[in-house]
This record gives sequence, structure tokens and C-alpha cells, in this order.
Amino acid sequence: MGSVGETFVTDWLRQQNSIILAQNWHCPWGELDIVAQGSDRTVAFVEVKTRRHRNLDHNGLLAITPIKQKRLIQTAALFLEAHPTLQNNPCRFDVALVLYRPRVDPVPAHALQQPKISLGQPMPRNAYELELTTYLEGAFLI
Repeated sequence: MGSVGETFVTDWLRQQNSIILAQNWHCPWGELDIVAQGSDRTVAFVEVKTRRHRNLDHNGLLAITPIKQKRLIQTAALFLEAHPTLQNNPCRFDVALVLYRPRVDPVPAHALQQPKISLGQPMPRNAYELELTTYLEGAFLI
């Protein structure tokens, strides 16, 4: 389900006029779910947590431990090394929390329109209902 949540957040970021620079970028330290750039040139390293309704870790927020933060910072540093044109841009670490629940009546993909995604608004996506419950800009510091 992680990739479904990441795609959902990517769609939302595009609606916010962000440019997606990378998705699922890997290096020896780990993975960056989404790297996006806003109109102000800020590079956002976005960690997406996708959880079922009624989960036990505050919709994924408890999974962003200090160890996870350190790995994300190290991975982001390697991303910036690999993309020197971005090195002087402001950077931040964001966290997106997505909830999902299976739909009883799945809607075929071709029948779905892609309306504007709003925070806290559940939306049907194929066999699931997805909701971007929280988007924390600058969730933790470098």
C-alpha cells in the first residue's frame, strides 16, 4: 500500500504546484519516498506513511523515529551530492500521513475522475478510499 499512498501524495503535491524531482530514490543509506520542489525553489524530502484506519502508531507518525530521521538526512545529503544544481536551495523534511480503507464497491480506474485532493477529505482510488490526513512541512530539522 505504500506506493499507492506515495502516488496519492505526489498527485497532491502537483496540485500544490510542486515539481516532483524524484520518487523512491535509493542509496546505501536508505530511500527517499518523494523529492519535490516548490515554486519558492525549496526542496522538500517527503516521507510518506500509509496506514489502515484504526492503526496503532498514530497514522505512521510514531514510525518517524530519531534513527529514521538520521537516515533520511544522510540519504538527502547523498541526493544533493548527486544533484549539485540543488545544493544551494533551501531544504526541508516533510511528513505526509495517508489513511486507507478497502472499498466495498471498487470503482474501475477509467470511471474515476481525479478531483482536487484536500487534506482530511477521503477520496476513492480504485479499490481503496484514501485520505491525506496530515502534511507536516518541516516536520524535523537537519
